[in-house]
Amino acid sequence: MFIKYVRIHGFKSYREKTVCGPLSPMHNSIVGYNGSGKSNFFAALRFVLSDSYSNMRPEERAKLLNEGAGAAVVQAYVEIVFDNSDRRLDNDKEEVTIKRQIGLKKDEYFVDQKHVTKQDIANMLETAGFSKSNPYYIVEQGKVSECFLPRSLPPSPPTRIGECCVPFRFCAAYPTRTGRPGRCTAPL
Repeated sequence: MFIKYVRIHGFKSYREKTVCGPLSPMHNSIVGYNGSGKSNFFAALRFVLSDSYSNMRPEERAKLLNEGAGAAVVQAYVEIVFDNSDRRLDNDKEEVTIKRQIGLKKDEYFVDQKHVTKQDIANMLETAGFSKSNPYYIVEQGKVSECFLPRSLPPSPPTRIGECCVPFRFCAAYPTRTGRPGRCTAPL
């Protein structure tokens, strides 16, 4: 099971209907300039799949609606289409669509255009392995190290792996005494 498409309309910075996909069953990267909507894309996923946006008052829901220029957006939705060819979701269809739609006075959930409750969605995701007790199926920005590093260990100095992440280039034109490329001082 994997996310095949994400459709967003009226949610945060996504005023117009936006379709992301088809996505790869392996790895996907979201890249873009600052302010282009990368964080809001992941907020949209959390909006549908997690409890991050639960029990909201009308003014909190209003903050999720696009506030751009032009006519006011009165409702928004995020729709996630899963490839269910492995039947991990308890549904006989090849594709299963989960949609959450909000307005100032409403908050509705749908599975394949059928109105359902939030608990129905939670139960369906739980049977597929998305557990509320292990919420790391969506890792928020800045939380990656929290998932992979043991909490009991004190911080340690950078290792070779950490040094590989330092942004600099190697230049083949300036070999070191070992014959390997040397560090280039040119900007990235």
